Amino acid sequence: MKDIIIVGRGLAGATLSFQLLAKGIKHHIVDQPSLSSSSKVAAGLVNPIVLKRLKMVQGADEFMTHIPDFYQTKEVLTGFKFYHESTIHHIFANAGEINLWEEKKDNVFHSQFLKGLAKNTNPNLLAPHGLGVIEGIGWLDTQSFLNAHKAFCNNNSILITETPFPKNDLSTLAESGQVIILCNGHLLKDWEVLPENTFTPTRGEVMTIETDGLSENNILHSSIFAIPLGKKQFKIGATYHWDKLNDMPTGDGIERLKTDLEKIYSGKYEVINHQAGVRPNTKDRKPIIGKLKDNVMVFNGMGSRAALMAPQLSNTFLDYLTTGNPLPAAYNIDRFL
Repeated sequence: MKDIIIVGRGLAGATLSFQLLAKGIKHHIVDQPSLSSSSKVAAGLVNPIVLKRLKMVQGADEFMTHIPDFYQTKEVLTGFKFYHESTIHHIFANAGEINLWEEKKDNVFHSQFLKGLAKNTNPNLLAPHGLGVIEGIGWLDTQSFLNAHKAFCNNNSILITETPFPKNDLSTLAESGQVIILCNGHLLKDWEVLPENTFTPTRGEVMTIETDGLSENNILHSSIFAIPLGKKQFKIGATYHWDKLNDMPTGDGIERLKTDLEKIYSGKYEVINHQAGVRPNTKDRKPIIGKLKDNVMVFNGMGSRAALMAPQLSNTFLDYLTTGNPLPAAYNIDRFL
């Protein structure tokens, strides 16, 4: 195997690195953490259902089969805890949503996750139409996952260089025989190696609140999510903005988060953190993996679903890299080239 350099150590890069380590493939990671906070602030939801329309995420049947083994084995390997099995309580906005739920929950795939209806028993929760229960999902503490990966690399002689990758040297390094895998999220948009508009990134803002009026036993979902972090703290998000594509939280963002939270929650709370990151969405909302040119690969574009997609896609990508087995056309970067 040729020398491998992974550029970027967000969820995509760290997951791929774990897969390489499992196969005993040495590699070098180049990552400047200050350049992007997307993975660090991500919700990390592992949910195969698009709740707005109750559609299955494309490929979710395969993605979900890889989730328990991948995250649990990495927890054992690193000694860190970062994956949390959970349920979602979806707040119905109207009777039409309930009817759609009842229709979808009997589908073969949906029936694994969409369960019955539940009455709201929390006086601080504004849910007059009740709740729908989703089981068999979870969430990834992304910061803990990245911390675990860094510690494991440091303990196993995997070099992490925390400086910007010299993108002007990309061709020279590739021509020297090294394989460069670009996992650097939306930053790749400015490298001029992909057709214009391959990426349609969005800025997302989240806030962390402290309150004793929400249940810590499940995730809440309406127009926003509320993920219990423990110690009466909850991550609330997320917004979508197509301007100001940087990691700077804004006044407009925090006000939108508060407004959306207060549509479903009347209890008192304190904001203890406010963060922003840029999602590496692609034009067709699907990941981009595969070969850009000789010795230059891309493993990127999972948007807000990296915690769900990356374990299975990294396995598929590594199989392609080591054996030449073809990549699924739906995710192959060739569709943009």
